[in-house]
Amino acid sequence: MQKSPAPDYLLAIMPPKPISDIVIGKKDFLFDNIGPFGSLNSLPHFTVLGFSEERNLEFIRERTRHFCANNAIADEIRIDSYKTFSNHTFYLAPSQQSRKYIRNLVFGLYKCLSLTLDNYTPHMTITKDLDEEKMRVTKQIFSNDKIDLAFSCNSFLLRAFDKKVQHYSQTIEEFRFDQSQGRLF
Repeated sequence: MQKSPAPDYLLAIMPPKPISDIVIGKKDFLFDNIGPFGSLNSLPHFTVLGFSEERNLEFIRERTRHFCANNAIADEIRIDSYKTFSNHTFYLAPSQQSRKYIRNLVFGLYKCLSLTLDNYTPHMTITKDLDEEKMRVTKQIFSNDKIDLAFSCNSFLLRAFDKKVQHYSQTIEEFRFDQSQGRLF
């Protein structure tokens, strides 16, 4: 099965550098134990929207600015567990309260963009595309590692995919939430 190409643009929730460094440290430790894996070089993030249509870029930027200025409210995101998807992805999961907050943000933005989203599980990928053995080892490595990370979510970042380095290395715009106006719903 051939993987679909990465979208040209990614709108994401990015943790601050101290949290990002902790997650990168976990990825580096895992690399030392199982070797290369998918998402090794990706910066930690919660995906909000990926898209490739250049013609939609300005519309998405304008509507995201509007949503963030009028509807999005900053709140804490707490990451408190490790989980897996059946497609051999191992990830950091937000707490139940943070999961609800992120889902409300994402579904609210999609509504503002006139897009539909049937299902969304907020997650911060550590690894993806693992074979059975690497997944077993990954689960074992983190089985006794208690995770409790928290950060203030107060913006979305729009990033561009760099085909040369094969990850999102260029930030195009930060959309800060206006905490003094509006409500999420």
